[in-house]
Parts: sequence; C-alpha cells; structure tokens
Amino acid sequence: MQGEDYLDTLCIGSTKFCIKDFRFFSATHVDERIVPMAGIAGLGPDHPDNPPSFIAAMYDQKLIEKKMFGFIFGSGDFHSQITFGGYDEAKKLT
Repeated sequence: MQGEDYLDTLCIGSTKFCIKDFRFFSATHVDERIVPMAGIAGLGPDHPDNPPSFIAAMYDQKLIEKKMFGFIFGSGDFHSQITFGGYDEAKKLT
C-alpha cells in the first residue's frame, strides 16, 4: 500500500463531530492482493498497531458518551443513517 500520512481536523456531517489533530492515512495505491480491507474511514475496531480510530478519538475528546456507532442502510425513499455514540432506539429491530 502506498499513500500519505496526515494530521488534520476531521469533521463528519457537521461541526458537532470534529476531531482535532486526527491522524489518518490516505491510500493512493492498494495492491489488489490485500483487498478487501476492514474498516470504513476509521470506524473499524481499535488495533494497538494503529492510531486511535475515529470513534475512539471522538470518545477521547468527549464528543460522544460511548465508544460505539449505529448504522442503518437505506433503500428507495429511506436514507441511510449513522448515529455516533450509540444507536437510534426508534429504528432498532426486535
């Protein structure tokens, strides 16, 4: 894998979820032998060999109460949704 290592303020959705000094890697070339890769934009589980994930960084900077997120896939008129720090109880399947 080739790319660049960056340190920047990273925001998702709005200024409510902005992480200061977030370290991330931007891949410019990925060898097809290592695809597929796990994790989407720092949403994968923490690993001791890597810097903190986006979720861990939000938790560490006290932007969310729990180190978790909920995701709902949309279809048709129903749009996908992500909830940081928990999940939307109203959309939970029983």
